[in-house]
Amino acid sequence: AREIDNKFNAKRRYGRSTNNLGITLWKMGRLVEAEERMRESLRIYEELFGTQHEYTATIMNTLGVVYREQGRIPQSLNLQLSALQVIEETVGVHTRRAYWLKGNLADTYAASGEHSKAEQLYLSAIQGYRQLFTNAHPQLGRILTKYAEFLDQIGRSEEAESYHNDALKILREQLGSQHPRVAESLMKAAHNAARR
Repeated sequence: AREIDNKFNAKRRYGRSTNNLGITLWKMGRLVEAEERMRESLRIYEELFGTQHEYTATIMNTLGVVYREQGRIPQSLNLQLSALQVIEETVGVHTRRAYWLKGNLADTYAASGEHSKAEQLYLSAIQGYRQLFTNAHPQLGRILTKYAEFLDQIGRSEEAESYHNDALKILREQLGSQHPRVAESLMKAAHNAARR
């Protein structure tokens, strides 16, 4: 039994490391290699945990984001919708992880031009984070920034400004003025102001 546990844990660690490498490659813009690593990781996690497990769903979501970056919107939506369903069924509807996935799914709907679905998901995630964190958490700042960017992209820059400012305030309070996310938020707010 111990040998089986050791093999299982070794395979799980390998799957996680493979996914982490995929994320690194994705952030470097090496999308084909990222996809290969994430598909390998997904195969391992499906074998270890099945398709209806939160760990598997997390990898499905990340692979869906890579598909979106590659312009493969139908595949991205398929994986991200499945991942969200699994997370809501296994972890819960009103959880940080579900709101995170809703934000990623909103980005994909925005990229596909389905703005009404994107906006509904952004607002649902914002409301959920506000209930979970009472308005002051970096993840709330992140989703506010993403929603503000979406509003900028669809020509609603006046509305976007208040969301950029809310995000900046939260990120400054929670991460400090010198944090890279704060600098990024400042740049996005300035870009928004310059466009008006």
